[in-house]
Amino acid sequence: MKSILLTLGIVLSISTLSAQQTLLVNVVNAKGKSLAHKATVSLKSQPTGQSPDQDAPLKLQPAPNDTLRIVVGNTIGTIPTRNLSELTIVVHKNTMTNQETGEEYPVSKLPRFDPHNIAGSSASAMFIDLESLVTSKFPSVRIQQGNAFLIGNTTGSQQTPMLILVDGNQVINFAQANETISVQQVKSIDIKRSDPIYGIRGLGGIMEITLIKGRDL
Repeated sequence: MKSILLTLGIVLSISTLSAQQTLLVNVVNAKGKSLAHKATVSLKSQPTGQSPDQDAPLKLQPAPNDTLRIVVGNTIGTIPTRNLSELTIVVHKNTMTNQETGEEYPVSKLPRFDPHNIAGSSASAMFIDLESLVTSKFPSVRIQQGNAFLIGNTTGSQQTPMLILVDGNQVINFAQANETISVQQVKSIDIKRSDPIYGIRGLGGIMEITLIKGRDL
């Protein structure tokens, strides 16, 4: 009896593993350039979104009969994952197409992103962390080595990191905010190139993050 149960357990384990095959996902534009930081990818079974790396596909483990969701800007595409092991999606205007087969997938428009009502956005749950939200929805901001930089704001030959404020309180850098705040806590994000209130502290630009409820960092 024990041997039968053990055999059954092994068969079930193998079946589970085979049902959860890895799916490799790339998202590119019509010229084949990666949309790594502009695309957010999630599964129906795992709604928290991720962004592909610039040089490597995103690895996912879809459930049986799962659905892949890809968001670029205000457009979302839905793709059945059945029988897929690797997929490159070409995004062009308002279409999403399988690069290998040419199959076009259904897309729809999301409500326009409101930086002053992030918590109320239906897409907020798709972002795995603050960094994925900022890089996807604020294209003028670049995140590098734990700092946020406002594209075009330079001091001499060097670029100065942005001043990061959470509920009006300065934090060390963007990495600290990213590690301690979830997207679901964020009410709004304001990006400013300058503000006389902050003087030289704001030379690199200012990111003002307001939480739904105040929180000490």
